[in-house]
This record gives sequence, structure tokens and C-alpha cells, in this order.
Amino acid sequence: MKFFLDGITFSGGECTLQTDFIVDVVEKVKQKSNLTAFIDTNGLINENDLNRLILCVDGFMMDVKAIDDNTHRILTGVSNETVLKNLNLLAKTDLLYEVRYVLVEGYNDSVEQVKYLAELIKNLNDYTRLVLIPFRPLGVKTYFKILPLYNRQKYDIIYNEIYKVLKDRAIKKD
Repeated sequence: MKFFLDGITFSGGECTLQTDFIVDVVEKVKQKSNLTAFIDTNGLINENDLNRLILCVDGFMMDVKAIDDNTHRILTGVSNETVLKNLNLLAKTDLLYEVRYVLVEGYNDSVEQVKYLAELIKNLNDYTRLVLIPFRPLGVKTYFKILPLYNRQKYDIIYNEIYKVLKDRAIKKD
């Protein structure tokens, strides 16, 4: 097995809803191997569970749906207050590997919003990456499924703006 993988990532719907399970599995994995353990989360996790995960995993990847609270509510139905609080908390632990941001045309894709997120990440620490992802409706079940693929030219413009802020910590996804 050691030739094929070097870590595990907990993801899916929202894996942190199963914090007890994750903690149990990670403890067992760490006892029997040198595998790393990462969490892929949307950041909507209570502080107690987040602190428990911080103590046992090697890193976090977080999806931020929108930096603006009203936009976040439109996209997700909830406030981004907890997400941003957890983003700041994780940045102080040296465990926030990357932040992912899916550009949804006409919702969270203003240059100002995305640059604000890039500046926030830049000021949090000197290592967290920002992965910019163009929206694709594949697998989407809400009314967002009717949206077209994200405009490539607009994506490139926004990416170039965040690259100015984050340099090599800005990651482009095709």
C-alpha cells in the first residue's frame, strides 16, 4: 500500500458532520501507518468539532462559496460567518492547505469579491493556496444546474487579478 498512496482525505457532502468517525479512523490510521489525513470541508463546522479535528489531522482544504455574506446566503441558504471564522482559526494552526473558490457567473464572480478573498488569504499566512475553479453544472441538482459553463475569458481575467496578489499560491483549475 505504501507504494500507491501517502495519505487519506475525508470529503463528500460534508464530512465534518461525522467528526467522531473521522477522529476514530484517523487515530487508528496513525497507529498503523505513516499516512497523512486531510479534511475537505465547506467550513460550516462548530468550533468544538473543528478543534477536535485540528488535534488529529494533518491539514484542511476549505471551500469558500462567497466572501460576501448576502451572496453566500443566496448560494447556500446560510450565512458565511462560521466559514470565515473557521478560515481564520485554521490559518493560525498552519493546517489550512488550500481554499477553493468556485466562480458562479453573476453571483460570486466580481473581481472585487475575489480579490478581497485573495487579500484575506494573503494576510492570513504565507502558505495557503487559493484554487480558482470555474463553475460546471455537472451533478448540480438545484436551479444552478441550468447555468452554463463559466466563461473562460472572464475566468482568466479574474485569475490574473488574484495572481497579482498571491503569485504562486494562486492555482488555476481547468
